[in-house]
Amino acid sequence: MTRSRLLDPGLAILVLTALGASACSEAPPLAPSETRPAYTSSIDPVDVSGPGSQAPISCPTLETRSASAVIGPDGGTVELDGHSVTLPSGAVRQPTTITITAPASRYLEVDLRANDLDHFEFDQPVSVALSYDHCARVDLPVEGLSAWHVDESSGSFLERMPTEVDQEKRVFNFVTPHFSFYVIAD
Repeated sequence: MTRSRLLDPGLAILVLTALGASACSEAPPLAPSETRPAYTSSIDPVDVSGPGSQAPISCPTLETRSASAVIGPDGGTVELDGHSVTLPSGAVRQPTTITITAPASRYLEVDLRANDLDHFEFDQPVSVALSYDHCARVDLPVEGLSAWHVDESSGSFLERMPTEVDQEKRVFNFVTPHFSFYVIAD
């Protein structure tokens, strides 16, 4: 008599064990936004629901991506998925590694670093363009939205960056003398 491999009890136990182990594994690495702090405002800590409150725009990104380039005193640009950072001549005195990181997140946020430092002051302000082209909503209401300097560990909104929106290119543009963590919010 011939037995089918599908009925083999040893094989069934092996398959069930593998399925059980995978069901108990940790969440996939593409969900780090769940570990990010809730955004809070240092400007209006009492009422985060009324006028003047900040709410990051929903613009999910499933994968963390980064781009880096060494930029010297003559200036240059680093680009990543429609985002860009442009250093004018004289912004840095020596070759500096500029990195743009767009983390996997529910929001439109970027981490900008120079020489892998959390904060970096430039000799000349630099131009930043944050693309919202990948956001799910084609009709995203961009009026009143700005780039915000955010404390990455606490989620506190620290500084509203003067921001211009280029609706044709679908980017938020701002100039800053420092690098840090930024999010687009109202």
